[in-house]
Amino acid sequence: MPGDRQRIYLIGAGYIAREHALAIPMLPNGATVELAVADPDPAALASFTERFPGTRAVADAEELLAEPARPDDIVIVATPPFLHRDLTIRALASGRHVLCEKPLAMDVGEAEAMVAAARGARRSLADCSSRFLGLPTTSMVREIVAAGDLGPLTQVTFVHRVHRFRTGIDFMPGSTWFLDSRRSGGGVLMDWGCYDLTTLIDLLRPVRVDVATAWSVNPETALDLPPGVVFDTDQQIGASLVFHRADGSRVPVIYERAAATHGGERQIVEIEGLRGAVRWDWLDWVGDGRVTVTTDRDGQPAESTHHPGRPVAAAHQRPLLAFAARLRGEPSESIVDGQALFSFRCLRALQDAATTGQPRSVESGDS
Repeated sequence: MPGDRQRIYLIGAGYIAREHALAIPMLPNGATVELAVADPDPAALASFTERFPGTRAVADAEELLAEPARPDDIVIVATPPFLHRDLTIRALASGRHVLCEKPLAMDVGEAEAMVAAARGARRSLADCSSRFLGLPTTSMVREIVAAGDLGPLTQVTFVHRVHRFRTGIDFMPGSTWFLDSRRSGGGVLMDWGCYDLTTLIDLLRPVRVDVATAWSVNPETALDLPPGVVFDTDQQIGASLVFHRADGSRVPVIYERAAATHGGERQIVEIEGLRGAVRWDWLDWVGDGRVTVTTDRDGQPAESTHHPGRPVAAAHQRPLLAFAARLRGEPSESIVDGQALFSFRCLRALQDAATTGQPRSVESGDS
């Protein structure tokens, strides 16, 4: 019966909302899901409904959230970050689960309020920073680390530098809000660093993260922007981190992310230990899906290369699929509630350390 169908409400009808909608047919009940979208921009709504015929479209999200909730309703908050807190809290208060786009919030206070609202409503709040968890390559690396094959870990390097791939406007030139810290919460760290740190946390399972030093800059380059556009966000950021693990070990992490740099382009993600090291293609469109393990064989370096396969779903479709699986009680890479808050605390700690020049620490128990 129609009343038994799952409902998915999209708040926001832009690019990322359309990407979430593409995931719905992949759900086990995808053919019967009722999709609705809210956006105050008539042009955005028209474009969305043209792409997804049959979608119920309204201008005001309140019209959707005022409807009586069903137990499996999901609201996807697909708006710029400065709108996340209020929309998420309102959706949770309506009795619905929420999948929020990344970064989760503008600051830690907002994120805490959102998670508190989820706990108070006994609903789940998931964060799209999990987008690159569960890839075949990273899953293999997680197994290697968990098995202790590398021996005691000695350091991690996570560096991704490209010359000109400005935050957000790289493939959405009209979305200049990405460049305005008052609407985005930050630059390349908020846009891409959320994935980086979530991946590192998933692999190393820290109980505490120390940001020893951090820096951020916006390299001076020519950029054709409309008049009046605010561009005050970092486009290159680096840090020296220490991940404290439950067994008492400490793992130093060298981190850098650049969407614009005058230096050389480099992409390397590598975990080193006393008995071996592993590096891998952690993005599903970079490299050939390779995991390379280096060990010692009779005094000489020995490499073994593995190709564990490619992910089934595209990056932007994975958060909804993972969250829906979690709500069904199935194994899932979705990060929710306290997990999402811990990852966001670490993200903001790095941003704050870069801004203030002072070290920061985050305890997992605080979330």
